[in-house]
Formats: sequence, structure tokens, C-alpha cells
Amino acid sequence: MEQSGIGKYSNRGFGQCQIEFINLKDLGRVFISYTWKDAKHNEWVLNLADRLTKDGLSVIFDRYDLKVGDNLHIFMEQSIQNAKKILLILTPLFKEKADRRTSGAGYEFSMIISELSESLAENNKVIPILRRGSFVSSTPLILRPYLACDMSNDAVFEQKYTELYSSIFGKG
Repeated sequence: MEQSGIGKYSNRGFGQCQIEFINLKDLGRVFISYTWKDAKHNEWVLNLADRLTKDGLSVIFDRYDLKVGDNLHIFMEQSIQNAKKILLILTPLFKEKADRRTSGAGYEFSMIISELSESLAENNKVIPILRRGSFVSSTPLILRPYLACDMSNDAVFEQKYTELYSSIFGKG
């Protein structure tokens, strides 16, 4: 079904464009991988998960999906396997744990590297998000060729959130 409306790009008539409707269920689930650091960082990640959920995405997130007694390794494995997109929240601590393959972030990163290795030239699953530090101080070496969404400056959060949301749909 073709729809038209007012839009940024005009391809028919004056100020009209074709618009595309996206079924969010077709996108699948989005998994957020991050390191627990301090209350402020953890709250920022939770707010991002809440915003993505509010905007219609199905988010796999430890603080939503884990309860006492759950197996963390199985949760991480299934989350990475079942997710259509993986958001990596990059910080210097994330890089340290990923590079050393320590704790939950290191374990997750080992599995994510396997996903990336299957198609290094065409990354359709992993979206790096710079939250703290610089790109070099926060990004594991294997991720450096990939563009990251820089969300380190809260003053431009809305602009960067829109960029991230578009990237999740492959439109960024």
C-alpha cells in the first residue's frame, strides 16, 4: 500500500513524499549490553531502555528481564542470539572488561565478536554507542572500524537519540 504525505524529500507533487510504515514487531528485539558503574550511569542506561520501550521497541534488558535465581550466562547467550540489534554502551570500563573478557560485559563481548566475525564487512546487528570517554578510550579494538552514535553529551541527547532510533531501523 502506497502512502503519501508532507515530508523532507519531495518526489511527487509539491511537498509530498512517499512514506514508509514500519512494523515494530518485524524489527524484533533490541538487547542493551553495558557495564554497571555508578548510579548516574546505570540510571542513564535505564532511561534509554525505557525510552526505546516507550517508543515501541521490544528491549531485552537485565533490569527488566532478570530475577533472583536466573542464570546470567544463559540470559546473555539467549539475549544475544534472539536480538535483532545489540546496543553496546561504550565507556572506558566497558572497553577494559571487553578487552580482558572479564565479568558479564566481557562474556557478552566474546559472543558479540563471534556474531561480528561472521560478517565483518556488513554489520547489521551491533550498534556501538559512545557514552563516556573518547572513542579510543572506550571502544574495543574490533569495533573501531564501525561508526558509533556519540551520546556522551546530554545537551544533544534528543538529536542523538533520533540518530540512534533511525540506525536501529537501518535508516541512519
